[in-house]
Amino acid sequence: MTTGTRLGAREIRKTLIFDLLCEAVVFLAALYMRYVFLENLYSNRNYDFDLYRVLFILLIVAYFIFFYAIKGNSMKKSHESPFFATSSLLKTQISMLVSVIVMLYFIRRASKVSRSVMGFIFVFGTVLCLCHRCAGFMIRKRRGKVLGRSGSKLSDRQVYLMDTAGYDGEEIKRLKGGEKELRFRISLAGLGIGKEMIEGGRTGAACISYSFLQDRAKVLGLSYAVTNVAEAVFHVMLFRKELSGQYICFSNAHTAVIGKEDRDYRDVQEKAAIVFPDGSSIAAELRDRGFGRAMQVAGPDFMDAAFRMGLEAGITHFFYGSTEETLRALGHRLEERYPGIRIGGMISPPFRELNREEDEKFIQDINSSGADFVWVGLGAPKQENWMRSHKGLVRGVLLGVGAGFDFHAGTVARAPGWVQEIGMEWLYRLFQDPGRLVGRYLVTNSKFLWYTKVLKL
Repeated sequence: MTTGTRLGAREIRKTLIFDLLCEAVVFLAALYMRYVFLENLYSNRNYDFDLYRVLFILLIVAYFIFFYAIKGNSMKKSHESPFFATSSLLKTQISMLVSVIVMLYFIRRASKVSRSVMGFIFVFGTVLCLCHRCAGFMIRKRRGKVLGRSGSKLSDRQVYLMDTAGYDGEEIKRLKGGEKELRFRISLAGLGIGKEMIEGGRTGAACISYSFLQDRAKVLGLSYAVTNVAEAVFHVMLFRKELSGQYICFSNAHTAVIGKEDRDYRDVQEKAAIVFPDGSSIAAELRDRGFGRAMQVAGPDFMDAAFRMGLEAGITHFFYGSTEETLRALGHRLEERYPGIRIGGMISPPFRELNREEDEKFIQDINSSGADFVWVGLGAPKQENWMRSHKGLVRGVLLGVGAGFDFHAGTVARAPGWVQEIGMEWLYRLFQDPGRLVGRYLVTNSKFLWYTKVLKL
């Protein structure tokens, strides 16, 4: 169970004051480094007082926005460790830097600000605030101010299972009996999870705490499972027979906002058997609301864990979506990375509405393959609508994973692990495809912050 440290209002005010002092010190230090200490390295030695006064004001404005929209809430439940403080701080510093640059472009002053000054502000600000965060964390830990909660409504009563090969859903239900608050500890070694996944942190823990996904929490009115990758995959594999014919959604900030504004799409999401927090912003919001166990369950990570666990369980996979080229690359890549994986078939549907005969043929092909998991990669919201319309028609668990096909096929590079850990995968993807994603991130992410941080939906 994750335990958090809760900061009181007084500590938050102290943090705010200290951060403002840090911003002032960092700003002056950056100007000193550029125009005094390293003056001889630059041809342009002119100092524009009015320009940097505007820059300082923009920095303070950006700081207040991110403190009250993001950092203030997360500091109330600073959940984990110095690592969380580091990743949260890096994400905030990068977001602030990008925001200030955008604001400078809007007022047509960006080209006149020294890039070195901006770099020094980022480096000095990150180092100074990180020292402050880590020192505060260690002081609170030493004083024993561990007052938070995980958000789990389950007790600490646990049953430890080293090897799950001989168990199925009914057997574990029998072991559980009538005790609703009993949960299990499952060794990942017995699930085919490799050491690299455990050390990489993608699964959430070296030994998962399984609770039948009883913890649920709402963001923008949509109920999400409070879990991590390993527990999520274990649950779906364990109850794959019960979930056959149903569909599972992986929802991020983009699809959450669409659902908030489109009643029909919201209805599709709500009828899913399970909704997992695909985006780091959703998982962070769940933690901010007191559910400290909530981890990001990204579609590509879920696929990776399912492929690994499925080798032992004899799971058959079917892939529906994307292009012929991507599916060929995906098949070769999966056979290389997961020797022995069982692929029941692959279909690349035409990029148009199917007629009745085509749709029935595809359904027949999927069902005749005997697939346990049917991966759907049509992109949101098309894939969710397709799964809803085929609920009960297609046998097997339908999972809408979007770009997961491209990531596992190697046709699109995914962000490095450390970028994912600090919650900046969205920025990496933005640089990959700015034409398609800049509008989405600018509009939907802004709406997500407005709905969750201001309107508290």
